[in-house]
Amino acid sequence: MESLTTAKFAANPRLRVTCGEVLPNGTIIDLVIAADDRDGLDLLSWNGEEVLISPAIDGGKSIHYQSPDVDLSVCQAMTFPRGATEYGTTADLFQKILSLYREHAGLREDLAAFTTCWTLASWVPERLVIPVILCVSGAPMHQVLKLFRLFGSLCRRALPVAELSRHLPLFLHPTLLVNDPNLSAKARAFWRAASCPEMFVPGTGGTVEELGCAKAVLLRPEDPPDAWGEEAMHLVLPQAELPTLSKPFLASIAAEFQPQLEMFRLHLLSGSDSFVSPTHPLARFDLARNLGACMPEDPAIVQILTPLLESHQQGISAQRSCDPRVAILEVIWGPSHDQDEMSVGEITKRVNAILRSRGVTDEYNVREIGWKLSHLGLRTSSNGKRKGLRFASETRCGLHRSTREFGLQLPFRKDCSECQGLQATEQKPVE
Repeated sequence: MESLTTAKFAANPRLRVTCGEVLPNGTIIDLVIAADDRDGLDLLSWNGEEVLISPAIDGGKSIHYQSPDVDLSVCQAMTFPRGATEYGTTADLFQKILSLYREHAGLREDLAAFTTCWTLASWVPERLVIPVILCVSGAPMHQVLKLFRLFGSLCRRALPVAELSRHLPLFLHPTLLVNDPNLSAKARAFWRAASCPEMFVPGTGGTVEELGCAKAVLLRPEDPPDAWGEEAMHLVLPQAELPTLSKPFLASIAAEFQPQLEMFRLHLLSGSDSFVSPTHPLARFDLARNLGACMPEDPAIVQILTPLLESHQQGISAQRSCDPRVAILEVIWGPSHDQDEMSVGEITKRVNAILRSRGVTDEYNVREIGWKLSHLGLRTSSNGKRKGLRFASETRCGLHRSTREFGLQLPFRKDCSECQGLQATEQKPVE
């Protein structure tokens, strides 16, 4: 790999502006603060052994990579590392950041550990199934904003914003620290959908773009707990006055930890560190499987995180139990193994009864339940008198598939081949 002078770079016709990527030869490049303290950004390259920083990089095959021309206001608002330095083990790095959150954000040890997981995850969004959204609540706004300032020194490319907008420099894949008092439920639903990986929205001039990135969001008192989806992490701050963090102090934290966190990113993107182990003691939790190596296998860290992950999983199960689709699957599970057909009217009656027992006040009619059955891939038919769901082989396959997708624990039947296949899937180690 060769560093290029500006003249040589400008003369080469095959230019590629990049905000960071893994090259075909395995070299990883990323954005860092310009090495000579000029305004702007340089490229950091790492081949697994050596870190180089330059305005441009020769990536081989006559392709030359250049950092983007980013407006000075963006460079000043966002946090970038000055390089990459070793940090010891992931558990060492985790414990150091945990201690910062305990000392300077007033968080209990378990909440500090939970927040540290999200912080590390902001550095490797490419390795997550879904970039994780951290919902922050429980304290006055000025207290949350103090925590956001600490996030600004520790998260990858942190950018505090008072409005979620497509005009933000999302091409940089920032970690957004969101305090948007005017965010509507419709807009929130859009940003949730846009956070899914490999989901595109229309851009300008017939182009498409990705908007997914890590976020920490200040929840308003009127926002429902599941406002950002069941996959979101929730941090309820203690009712205690947080210390004021000065700019010089925050700058010193960024100077120390940003290069270490950059190296953490390089190790994980290179594959030199496993992202998630099938034998990880927390692998039974969906959130832990998504966050992978951001939850080290260190016994002390595992012990701290286990109760919170159990609570998070129970919260997801409670939310799902109030979903009419889950109630439908529970209602038809037993009959699908014991009889040939069930009327939509009877399914509706039982679904409403289950949901009432769980505190849901909405009542569903036969037509609405019919639509939901259809959305689950379970087709109803009419015998001339009433609509029913016939439990043919295809229907049973769809039922078992949906049961697995919703993570439901329903009784297995020994004489059912679909149940046997589902049980085998449940017992298969996580990869």
